[in-house]
Amino acid sequence: MVRFGGPPLPNNQRNGNDVFALLAGGAVGWHLLSSIAGRLVGGSRKKSQHLDALGKAGRCSLLVVDKPEDVQLIAAGRTEVPSTHMQAGLTEKTMIGHRLTVVDKPEDIPLVAAARSTPQQRPQRKPKVQEVPRAAQPEAWLEEAAALRQENASLRQKLQDAQDAISQLESKNRHSHHERKKANAEVVKARSALEGVQQQLNAPLEQIEALQAQLASLQAGKKAAERSLQELQGQLDSSQAVAATKVRSLQQEVEELQAALGDAQAARDSAIAQFKAVRQQTLAQQHRQLQGSAGLHRVAAEAEAAKADAEEMRRVRFELQEALEEQRTAYAHSEAQLVAVQHELRRLLSEARSSPSSSSGRSWR
Repeated sequence: MVRFGGPPLPNNQRNGNDVFALLAGGAVGWHLLSSIAGRLVGGSRKKSQHLDALGKAGRCSLLVVDKPEDVQLIAAGRTEVPSTHMQAGLTEKTMIGHRLTVVDKPEDIPLVAAARSTPQQRPQRKPKVQEVPRAAQPEAWLEEAAALRQENASLRQKLQDAQDAISQLESKNRHSHHERKKANAEVVKARSALEGVQQQLNAPLEQIEALQAQLASLQAGKKAAERSLQELQGQLDSSQAVAATKVRSLQQEVEELQAALGDAQAARDSAIAQFKAVRQQTLAQQHRQLQGSAGLHRVAAEAEAAKADAEEMRRVRFELQEALEEQRTAYAHSEAQLVAVQHELRRLLSEARSSPSSSSGRSWR
C-alpha cells in the first residue's frame, strides 16, 4: 500500500496494512457472493413466506445438491454431505442454468436420487404449505422477476466492483511488495555502505592506536635515555675527576723528572768540566813527564784516577739518561691515556647530546 505526501511506513506496518486491506476486500467479496447465492437459492420473500414459517417452526438443516451424480453418491454414502444449509422444505428450482434440489431430510435422498435417475417419474409429495398458482398473479410475478433481475444485475455490478477493488488491492499489494523489495535492497546497500565506512573509520583508529603505542614506547625510550644520560654524566664527571687527578700526578712526576734531568745535566756539565780539567792536567803531566820520570808516574796515577772518575761520570750519565728516557716514556704514555680519556669523554658527550634529539625527533614524528 502506497501513501503520498508523507514518509514511507516501516515494513511491518506496510505488511499489516496490506493484509488488512486484503482481508477487508475478501470480506466484502464474500458478503456479496453470499448475498447473491442467498437471493438465487431462496428467491423472493413473497415466494418463501411458507418456507420462513416452516423455518421458524423448526429450523432443520437442509442439503442443496446441484448434480444428479452427487445425489446418487450421497445416497450410496460415497461422498460427504454438502455444508450448505437452508430453512425450507423439499423444493426444486432452476436458477442460472443449474438445477438445485433442496432436501430437508436424509431419508429423502434416495427418493431424490431415484427421481433424478428417472425424471419422468417424479415423486409426488404433498407440500406442507399451499403454493399460489403462477397464473393467479402474472403481473406480480413479472414485476418480481424484473426486480430480481435488476437486483441480480446490481449484485453482479457490486460483485464486479468488489472484484475490481480486490484486483486493485492485489496490484497495490504487488506494488507495495515490489517497493518493499526495493526498500530491503536499499537497506542492504546502506548496511554494506555503513560497514564499508566503519571499516574505513576503523583503519585510521587502528593507525592512531599504533601511533599512540609507538609514542608511549618512544616516551619510555626517552626516559631510559635520560636516565642513561644522567648515569653517563655522572660517570663522565667521575672520570674527569680521576683524569684530572692523574694529570696532576703526572704533571708532578714530570716536574720531578725535569728537576732530576736538570740535576743530571748539571752533574754532566760538572763532569765534563772535571774531565776537561783532568785532561788539561794530563797534558800538563805528560809535558812534565818529559821532564822527569817521578813526575811521570805521579801524572800517570792522576790520569788513571781521572779516567776512573770519567768512567764513573759516564756511568752516572748513562743511568741518568736511561731514567730520563723512562720518565719520558711514562709521560708519553700518560699523555696518550689522557688523550684517550678525553676522546672517550667527547664521544660520550656527543652520544648524550644526540640521543635526546633523536628521541624528541621520533616522538615528534
